[in-house]
Amino acid sequence: MLIASQAQLNVAIALGAEPLNCIIGLGDQDFSASPGVLQQLRAMGMPFSVLHEDVQALIDANMASIHPGNNPGGDDGGLAGGDAWFLDYKTYDAVSAYMDTLVALRPDLATKLNAGTSIEGRTLHALRITSAAGGPGKPAILINGCQHAREWAAVMTAMYAADKLVRGQGIDLRITALLDRVEFYIVPIVNPDGYEYTYAPGGNRLWRKNRRDNGGGVFGVDLNRNWSVDWGGPNSTSSDPANELYYGTSAFSEPESAAMRDFAIAHPSMVAHIDVHSYGQLVLQAWGYTNAENPDHDMSVSAGTAMNESIADVHGEFYENGPGGTLLYLASGVMRDWTHGVRGMLGYTIEVRDQGATGFLLPADQILPTGQENFPAMLTLAERAAAGAEFFFPTGVPQAITALSATTLRVDIRPTPQAALQTSTAKLWWRVGSAGSFAPVAMTNLGGVQYQASLPALSCGQRLEFYVEILNGAGAPLRSPANAPSSAYAAIALRNALTYDFQTVAGWTTSVSGATAGAWQRGVPVNDPNWPYDPRADADGSGSCWLTGNALGNSDVDNGSVLLTSPAINAPSLLNTGERAGIAYAWFLHRVSPVAGDSLKLQVSVGGTGGPYTDVITHNQSGTMWRRGFVSYDQLAALGLTLGSNTAVRLVALDGNPQSIIEAAVDDVRIVADCRSATCAADINDNGAIDVNDLLAVITTWGPCPAPPCAADIAPTWPAGPGSGVGGHGNGAIDINDLLAVIAGWGPCP
Repeated sequence: MLIASQAQLNVAIALGAEPLNCIIGLGDQDFSASPGVLQQLRAMGMPFSVLHEDVQALIDANMASIHPGNNPGGDDGGLAGGDAWFLDYKTYDAVSAYMDTLVALRPDLATKLNAGTSIEGRTLHALRITSAAGGPGKPAILINGCQHAREWAAVMTAMYAADKLVRGQGIDLRITALLDRVEFYIVPIVNPDGYEYTYAPGGNRLWRKNRRDNGGGVFGVDLNRNWSVDWGGPNSTSSDPANELYYGTSAFSEPESAAMRDFAIAHPSMVAHIDVHSYGQLVLQAWGYTNAENPDHDMSVSAGTAMNESIADVHGEFYENGPGGTLLYLASGVMRDWTHGVRGMLGYTIEVRDQGATGFLLPADQILPTGQENFPAMLTLAERAAAGAEFFFPTGVPQAITALSATTLRVDIRPTPQAALQTSTAKLWWRVGSAGSFAPVAMTNLGGVQYQASLPALSCGQRLEFYVEILNGAGAPLRSPANAPSSAYAAIALRNALTYDFQTVAGWTTSVSGATAGAWQRGVPVNDPNWPYDPRADADGSGSCWLTGNALGNSDVDNGSVLLTSPAINAPSLLNTGERAGIAYAWFLHRVSPVAGDSLKLQVSVGGTGGPYTDVITHNQSGTMWRRGFVSYDQLAALGLTLGSNTAVRLVALDGNPQSIIEAAVDDVRIVADCRSATCAADINDNGAIDVNDLLAVITTWGPCPAPPCAADIAPTWPAGPGSGVGGHGNGAIDINDLLAVIAGWGPCP
């Protein structure tokens, strides 16, 4: 129902429409109402649409699945593991019994604990799940569900995680490795009294609160408004005991919230927390009560984005991640703010399926897919929180460095919760080429988590490999990339032929394609502390950059694309004899959904600013830091592009469908000259040498080019040799000629 005024809201409630939203106010609001109430609303001209004609039918379908005859003990019934147990919803007693089943199945892994007692005397059951490996003191992850009684899907999602952890150990490599490193504490039902009331004859399937007797026939406190951080605050709370959002007489006035507080305090090894709720399909980070960034904002976004992507990878479901006030609403006194702000854990709320079609009455056939998609997110958070450190590169990891000049590398090394780092041990390790030993350089601590070092000055065409390392409190190395030195970052030293630092417009133009907001603007980033999706500063330190919207508050791209186009560039006039042109640039993208199509594209036209344009790279990795992009000559040539006398570069930020938050920025765009001549065209992967990687590139792509020219199609004919065709590409097939060209050119590029 579209509520336009407080008077309309008062009338709707007075007529008997029952609010279902957590915030009862103006705008679109969900209600349940009888046919008689709908008739009165219609007669009064109140605008509404009916989402479900018969909510009771949905409730009846939920209730019909409470006491199934199939496999009550969790026998697999032909499904994998214990999946048959998740074909229907389970009562408090059935959940408790299945926890016993899991303990009996793997007593070496699972232990059932008493996390506290409810106001009516029911036990808050918990499962501790971990292997014997690793010894005491392993970091721990807390997962709980059902602070709100009606959210049955939250109970089953938490139990699905418990089931998969127990059954997967020793079978699934990821689960096995993780249980050797961390402990999981799972409390599936925080609100057992309210949960039982949703099942009871004469109860209320849509009951939210616990069962505190407030007097006068009024019951219940909202447990997820009873935590101490901003308890009693103004956001989505009420001092009225009859209200759905009643926050209680004081913080932790309720035995259930107090028990969970004490349980978390009693386990100081807990480093991360997920409070499972329904519905909305959201991954919400702290804070809940304010839009201001929490002190661990970068880490919260990084882990939350990784969780969200893990969810999308399973069934492609559209979840969003970010602060609750931006994506949902502000809420005071919530659990994740306490676990994050008081206990120092990475605190999250996951709102599971769906987005409102059935809401709290999620059909039973959605239990399994909901558990399946959220379980990898839980594993992802456990891995990230237990890693010891997160490495962030505020201005990006360079892929194309300036030849003959040292390059400053900035790194933020943030300890994960309760981890200790030896700040004086931070090092940059580097080597030239792909062979030989890495040499260490001590990094300078700039204060706090900020470190800096210089990448060495290399001759044009040389390839640099590097990684970053710091020792934890126990002296063990933590590295980025995580498996270094087996893998490392790489950058090619190139000559800057043309640089745009965007301190002036420099001929770049902007346009929109369907977008209703978020057009490109050039300027110094406003860095709104209450809008956490734009960059804090530009990428190259010169001051200005191009951003999609650059205003306080919500300034993201909406409902289409915004385009930023360079002036026409005469690339050949910028090159020396034998040089080949590529493009280097800094880019920023912050988006809340991994499946909405939101992206930042780099496009190139060789026909001038009017196009046509070819998509060269599509960026969809979200984050709070700048990143670096580089498109080599050979990558362009593989798309049929060579930067010519009428070249244009275009950046396109797209808000996909369904519409969601996306902000982008661009800086430090350069036309770079690769001083390795075309006679080194057999260096297919541009690593400065013709080696086994190039040999494998030929072998693995053997055959006709699907869309000539192809990167490995380097020899037009033999013995004419590499580089004798256009750009070193020539006969439309990857064949013996290309293999011989690699062999003939074997070794470092001249």
